[in-house]
Amino acid sequence: MRQQPIFLLLAAVCMMAACTHKKTTAEGEAAVSPIETVKAIYEDLLPRYRIPMMPPDTVESLERKYCSKDWLRRRAKEAEITNKTGEIIGCDYDLWLSAQDWDEKLALCNVLEYKKVGADTAWVKVRLKNFGTRYNVFLTLVHEDGEWRVDDFPYEIDGEWNSPKEFMPK
Repeated sequence: MRQQPIFLLLAAVCMMAACTHKKTTAEGEAAVSPIETVKAIYEDLLPRYRIPMMPPDTVESLERKYCSKDWLRRRAKEAEITNKTGEIIGCDYDLWLSAQDWDEKLALCNVLEYKKVGADTAWVKVRLKNFGTRYNVFLTLVHEDGEWRVDDFPYEIDGEWNSPKEFMPK
């Protein structure tokens, strides 16, 4: 009879240890997927878009927080060219929303799917609702410094995929 409580206690300790086990590097990649990463990004950024007078540097700070080193390097070169020439060579719309305007009811409907392009690259499809219309935004993510980072914002026009990154200085 006395062995049963000890066995139950031992089983409970083992289960708790398994549930709180720290992820190894190989398990860590699976622990935070591209989909989980993008959901967290949009949960952070969408409330900022609902503020009537969003500070102008918000999009830039979001890029610094969530984008890859290569993306940030290209954006810096883009800004440098713009400052020298006075011409805006970047996108004339908000890349996170794939829109020029948004309403206060802007909402994340879902992060529907992703496909791994390689071990360190994935595409994620985000479903947003803006001005009552649902539409998709696509993100390319790269695994960098142990986490997924946004590396591009591809979009489709007339059956062809385009990339803002393609038009940025290298």
